[in-house]
Amino acid sequence: MKKSTLAGIATLFWFLVQGQELNKESIDSIAERHEFCKTILLFSKIHDTIDNQTGQIYTQRISIYYDRIHKQLRDIDVYNFKETLKPEMIQRIFRKQKKIPPATHIVYTFLNCNLIKVKLSPPSKDCKECMGEYYFNGDTLISKNEKNIVEPRGSFVAEARFYFSKLETQNSFPLGCMR
Repeated sequence: MKKSTLAGIATLFWFLVQGQELNKESIDSIAERHEFCKTILLFSKIHDTIDNQTGQIYTQRISIYYDRIHKQLRDIDVYNFKETLKPEMIQRIFRKQKKIPPATHIVYTFLNCNLIKVKLSPPSKDCKECMGEYYFNGDTLISKNEKNIVEPRGSFVAEARFYFSKLETQNSFPLGCMR
C-alpha cells in the first residue's frame, strides 16, 4: 500500500513538473491575452531616432504595458515608422486606430521580467505575408518561426534590455523586477 501510494505521488509530481515548462502554445496565450481590466498602459513615448546601420532618421513609438494583477512588466510594443512624423499626428492616429502609416511593428512579451517572445511584423505595404516570431528562454533563442523575413536586424534581447532600462530610469512605478 505504501509503495503504490508513493509511486502514485511520484508520478503526479513528475506530471506537475512537466506541466510547468513553457511551450510555444502557452507563450502565445500569454502574448495574445491583453485583458484591459488586467493590463494597463504604463508608459508611452514618441521620439525620433537614427538607424545605426543606415544613418536614416525615423520616428519610433514605444508603449509599455504592465500586468497590474501579477505586478509585472507584460509587453513592450514598438512601432518603427519609415520617416519622421509629428508626435501629435501619431497620437491622433492611434487614438482613432485609423490609417496607421507604414511601420515595422515589434512586440516584446515578458513573463517574470524575462523576455519570452518577440513578434516582428514588417509594414504590410512592403510585404503582406511577412512575419517573424522568436521564442526565448532567458537570453537564449530557443525557437523561431519566420515567414518571408530576409534577416532580422540586431539582437532582440539587447533591444528589449535597452527599452527596459529606459523604463527603469524614467519611471518610478514598481515593476517588481528591477535589476
